[in-house]
Amino acid sequence: MKFIEGLYYDFQVIKQVNLVEEGDFFLLRHQSGRRLMLPVEIYKNYGIEPDKTIRCRVDKVSCTGKVYLEPEHPFYKEGNDYPFNLIEIKPKGKVEDAKIVLADVFGNRIICNWDQKHIVSDNKTLTMRVIRVKKGVPQLEFPNTIKETEFENSLIGSRMEFRLQELTINNEADQVFVLASADGHRAQLKLKHYKGYGLEVGDIISCFVYGRSNSGNLKIEPDNPYYKIGEVYMFDIDRFEEVKEASGEEIENIDIVLVVRDFFGNKCGISVDLNHFNLIKNKTRIKSRVTGFRKGKPKLELVI
Repeated sequence: MKFIEGLYYDFQVIKQVNLVEEGDFFLLRHQSGRRLMLPVEIYKNYGIEPDKTIRCRVDKVSCTGKVYLEPEHPFYKEGNDYPFNLIEIKPKGKVEDAKIVLADVFGNRIICNWDQKHIVSDNKTLTMRVIRVKKGVPQLEFPNTIKETEFENSLIGSRMEFRLQELTINNEADQVFVLASADGHRAQLKLKHYKGYGLEVGDIISCFVYGRSNSGNLKIEPDNPYYKIGEVYMFDIDRFEEVKEASGEEIENIDIVLVVRDFFGNKCGISVDLNHFNLIKNKTRIKSRVTGFRKGKPKLELVI
């Protein structure tokens, strides 16, 4: 069974299991028989129990084949407006710019961009629109920013040029480049993902726009200086791994991942089936086609 990012699927909750050194998980089963897991800690307030059927969005399928699910929120629906408690306003710091910190119904803290034209009411609540839920936390925007949001969403899938304005430190103590386009759209790139790119403050770079962050910034991927999408390259094989998922209290193998190293030494995963594995298991190098990029790493498919 192949799950598609962005689509919704129904899962039956089998039970709660504990994996040593990983914690507690809800064990889910799709009608195809495939079993996946959700971390209990993130979704402990969702009322998830054995024998229930829950609807989940496939949030991401990693290059190693791991599937990340996002169950429907029990209170918030995407596209609807809700009141949120205002915790604080943070108009300081170069990376922070002007931000507001809100709390959802479960007390999760949510940081959003704040335009000072939006007035905070005396009762310290703001009506915000839920644009997405990720890891149990709603991503928000002001309801009257819909035209701007629609325009920014129209940029997803396009190419844009950005200037690297500064290199600074974010809240997670990561070094990040702050970028801006000529028409004012902003983005950030973590330095650790692009150390081999030779990026410097003042550079103007071409990027692919693939999404929007909770803070309102565009999510971008700069052009790789070595690889091009659609081209085939040789990669050194680092090792083979087995993708695993839960089956009852046990773990069963469902796929094999070929781990290779790119030009910069980054590890990249390629899912392979058993037949292809038998063809390449004794090789030290392999041909792969570049299908895209994420966080500086090429996304690859095997070429036999």
